[in-house]
Amino acid sequence: MKNKFIKVLLIIIGYVAYYILLRCRFVPWSDGELHTFYGTLLPDALEGLWNESQIFRNIGAHSIAAIPIIGVMFILHKAKDIISEWGLAGRGFVLGMLIGLLMTVPMFITNAICGTYVFSSDNLMSALWAGLSEEIIFRGYLFGQLHRKCNWGFIWASLPAAILFSLLHLYQSEQGALSALSVLAVTAFGSFYFGWLYREWNFNLWVPISLHAFMDVAWMLFPLSDEYYGAVGTIAGNVGRVLTIILSVVITIIYKRRRGEKLFDYKIV
Repeated sequence: MKNKFIKVLLIIIGYVAYYILLRCRFVPWSDGELHTFYGTLLPDALEGLWNESQIFRNIGAHSIAAIPIIGVMFILHKAKDIISEWGLAGRGFVLGMLIGLLMTVPMFITNAICGTYVFSSDNLMSALWAGLSEEIIFRGYLFGQLHRKCNWGFIWASLPAAILFSLLHLYQSEQGALSALSVLAVTAFGSFYFGWLYREWNFNLWVPISLHAFMDVAWMLFPLSDEYYGAVGTIAGNVGRVLTIILSVVITIIYKRRRGEKLFDYKIV
């Protein structure tokens, strides 16, 4: 497809359709959060698993909701190119996992020292799934396609994903405008940050996926407070998070120099 406006429109429609299907707002008997409607479509043998396992509900609902997005990708690209255009090519998987784990070492150390070890298989799977699903949708699809396919500059292509990503995390704020603004600012920065990593690592989506997932795992395995701290975090948690960000920037600079490439060597605005 050569018309840029149509491409942009398709990408936006794909995301809107994904969000509507995910939340099931149009289904009267759905709670809009736990995807009750999709549970009624399952055979009786799976009904118990659907009701008892949140991660199973999340994976199932996201898989169904992603159908419009996958359809848009098939319209924009040849079938054989979709995986690589999304940044999910298998050749980048091992590198992405190792790099993401290495980058999050400061967070694991800080959380392990200051937090309390708590293991929950459901929380662990939810953390891994959040990193995978959110990066595929917001960075690989929304930012990635606007930047790669529509040739939008990095900032403009990142903006829709950052706005939507931050709004979807607004539930993590406590009461009050300051708390809400803090959550919006932190998550919007996170969206730009993950998008930057995706771009600098030559569209290897496994890098932000693994970093995002391992950061969430560090929080889940070593909670730092009995109180709810959401996206903004505690002082100790933010020390680990800042050190992780700094380390990720250093590792990215080393990666680019070894490849003979420059940072920000692409359209910014």
